[in-house]
Amino acid sequence: MPQNNSRAMTRLTMLAAMARAQGAAGELQASRETLEELLGLLPESLPGLRAQLVVFIAGIDHLLGHHADAEARILDALDGLANPGSDEGAQLKLQLASARFFAADFDRARSWTAAAVEAARANNDRAFLAATVAHMAFAEYHLGRIREARAAADEAHQRVAALGDAELSPHVYALMSLGWADFGLERYADATRTLERGLRLTREYGQNHLFVPFMLSLGWVACEHGRLAEALDHAETAGESAALSASAQFACWAATNACWAHTRSGDLDAALAEGERALALAEEVDENMLTALSGCVLAEARLEAGEPEAARELLLATAGGEELPLLERPLRPFWWEVLARAALALGDNAAAESFVVRAERVGADLDLAGRGSGSARLARARLLLAREAHDDAAAGALQAAGDFATAGWPIEEGRARIVAGVALGAAGRGPTAGASSSGPTPRWKRAARSAGATRQRTHCGGSAGASPAPARPRPPATATATPT
Repeated sequence: MPQNNSRAMTRLTMLAAMARAQGAAGELQASRETLEELLGLLPESLPGLRAQLVVFIAGIDHLLGHHADAEARILDALDGLANPGSDEGAQLKLQLASARFFAADFDRARSWTAAAVEAARANNDRAFLAATVAHMAFAEYHLGRIREARAAADEAHQRVAALGDAELSPHVYALMSLGWADFGLERYADATRTLERGLRLTREYGQNHLFVPFMLSLGWVACEHGRLAEALDHAETAGESAALSASAQFACWAATNACWAHTRSGDLDAALAEGERALALAEEVDENMLTALSGCVLAEARLEAGEPEAARELLLATAGGEELPLLERPLRPFWWEVLARAALALGDNAAAESFVVRAERVGADLDLAGRGSGSARLARARLLLAREAHDDAAAGALQAAGDFATAGWPIEEGRARIVAGVALGAAGRGPTAGASSSGPTPRWKRAARSAGATRQRTHCGGSAGASPAPARPRPPATATATPT
């Protein structure tokens, strides 16, 4: 080999090792810059290798919140491939699907994922096929195609279980997609098991740049399942790691998780502070469905704190309007219930009715007890209570409580039982809300006790959802500053 070629190869090897080390240390921007330098040294005569580098760079861009840059680069690389159906082409298509997910373009995200699955089946790479099918479960869920999502998730679990850790490690991010699909499908044991394996692989195979997303994903599962202390611990750990990575998107996600868990535990001062910080951090990255969720989470905290008008304005602004197009379809009934709650607190029953109807329309198409029927029924029960249809409100709220119990949402179950209790009390039929006075303590009561949620409030986010509490003092401006 000529001496200049030998030196070039040595430099390429050293740059690749440096990029891996930087990524393993969580230094995302530094790793990206090194990969850019490496890409600039690769000749155009190696399109396959260049495509693989583009996949890595685009993945880091997504983690940094630079989704538009990632998509543009991937499209250019895909155009440059002689065979778009190759392994490299399939990986590029999967990255394009990620770009469309972040842009809340769920139809095109599914289309690109389907193209990657087709190529993976043809190329007979079982590890990559498992990864693409996992992403397909995620894609189907976002469109509200629940039956198809379950089928894809079942296939992905079978394929992932057949892979050893070493074989799966290049595609560890697929466990994130599969875990989130399980989470959305209300399969919390599967979600936890999948995400815990992914977290372990990030540590064992030097992929620490994925530590924060996996940790936060586990936090979401714990929070929705009522394990609030665990959720807050995950958010704190992820926040500390995000600060080291200098990723505004990671820090935004961590603050959003903390806001969500604090709201559910009743610590509204902490929830508002974290939510405001998340919203400020969201300004530093490209708008995406996760920054939209940051606004929604803060909106609910504001509603709980007695600020229904501010809550409604923020939720509608960040989620793209009354149809909530920036959120996945199965999650919309939950947030329409929040909007209905805000409208009722403002005395706007007509607006509340419009949000309830939307929740019922979409919820009826979802075979999901929590995100679908439970959220829609609770929204309707709150509206019936405001209209003083107490018996119907109690019946609907108790049905919602049953749905939430089925889904494994103990906090929402408790909220539904509070609405039922208020309705029964107003009807002169007692405040028990159908709860048994003997036997094991229900999960919703255990969740409330563990969170210290024994406060007695009757404002819009508390017991009945009928009247707002006085607005709380807002946190000082320093609470919204981006950490250095």
